[in-house]
Amino acid sequence: MTDPNEGSSFYEFDRAINDARLTLQRFNRDDEVLTLINEQIQLNPYRDLDADKDHNEDWLRVEYAKRFKSVMARLATKLTTMASSVSVKDRDDAQSVLGIRGLSGDPAALAISLRDAQERVETITDTRGLQRLLDRAVRIGDQTLSRAIVSRAIELGDADTVNAFSAAYPQLTDSVERLWDSRHPGPKAAAAGITFAGYLSNLRPAALAGLQWYELDRVAAGDTASGRWNVRA
Repeated sequence: MTDPNEGSSFYEFDRAINDARLTLQRFNRDDEVLTLINEQIQLNPYRDLDADKDHNEDWLRVEYAKRFKSVMARLATKLTTMASSVSVKDRDDAQSVLGIRGLSGDPAALAISLRDAQERVETITDTRGLQRLLDRAVRIGDQTLSRAIVSRAIELGDADTVNAFSAAYPQLTDSVERLWDSRHPGPKAAAAGITFAGYLSNLRPAALAGLQWYELDRVAAGDTASGRWNVRA
């Protein structure tokens, strides 16, 4: 994941925003991303510049670029923080549901048992076979086998077996749901990407329309001629 503080260019901010968005999309958090961007739009960060009648076009252009860079930096930081938090939660969920966290016993022995269970279920491809094996594992208290089974079920998109696991281990239900959602984002992900692009474009001031990131960097640094094709050398 890109660190938004790694660079100070528009390109770096844009890359950080998109990296974070893709991470959050994988965890079905598109709505939160769009809400955050919309909040920035509603703040109307260019209101004073839009109303400014005291300065010339060149001065305004530079100030718009500076303000836009601040908006992008703020958004990159917020989205990156959100994505990092979600990624940490996903690792915790995976360790609690698909790993050996929370199981009593010698960690080394449990890890071996889980690996053996994973090898046992990796060739099973039908829901009925997984559910029969899960019923047996739950009945005899074999939690490493149960976890290997739900891991395989999530991989196969087997919702019935995943639900059966959650019913058997209700304390893990929330973690199981998050893991399922992150591996099976659903059809709305593509539409959310289109909406994201539209929202993000609305953050750019109209005065800077059409400029490339490197041109925006130059304008923000005071180069009023950058991006203007009709300016004579």
